[in-house]
Amino acid sequence: MCAIMCAVGCGDASPPTPSAPLAPIAAPTPPAVQSELFANIDTASGRVRIKLETTRTPRLCANFANLVERKYYDGARWTGHTFVVRQTSGVDGVTVPAYNIKAEYSKDLLFNEGSMVGMAKTADGANQPIRPTTFFLTIKGQERWNLDYPIFATIVEGLQVAKNITKDELITSIRLEGDPTALYTRFAKERAQWNAALDAAATK
Repeated sequence: MCAIMCAVGCGDASPPTPSAPLAPIAAPTPPAVQSELFANIDTASGRVRIKLETTRTPRLCANFANLVERKYYDGARWTGHTFVVRQTSGVDGVTVPAYNIKAEYSKDLLFNEGSMVGMAKTADGANQPIRPTTFFLTIKGQERWNLDYPIFATIVEGLQVAKNITKDELITSIRLEGDPTALYTRFAKERAQWNAALDAAATK
């Protein structure tokens, strides 16, 4: 019986060939991380350096960075001038681009003191959309604006320069310090709409 069993079950069959190892699954490419982004605002009074709050208000920062890279504010004037703010809307006589942008707010960005950089709003009833090309610097606190006007940056150098800016003083230039690529990638569709509106306004 043993001999029969060996003949049946103890043959010289080769062991099965091991399967080829599976190729490792490639890890998904992580989204680009936005590094710190600053802008240097040069005026006749000197330089104001601001830090863009790319984590708290990324859409507003992407919009502002896009305008800066298009040199939208070069040659603009500080037409809004009060004891609280210095405001500009762009170059006189340039058609305002027809696009809207959603406002962003952060409880960590408040007008409790000067050094805030915010976006102006239009008087449009309850909706109150912001003016995407009009920004202002605050030189004093204005708590009643908290979570009403959106803040997208803070002054990190040159607060005294901002205080010294006179009405209608020229902005020589605004230049970015840092790479806005991650912001542009995140808001690529919206940026295309912004640029289309800016291009259309430039031809008028």
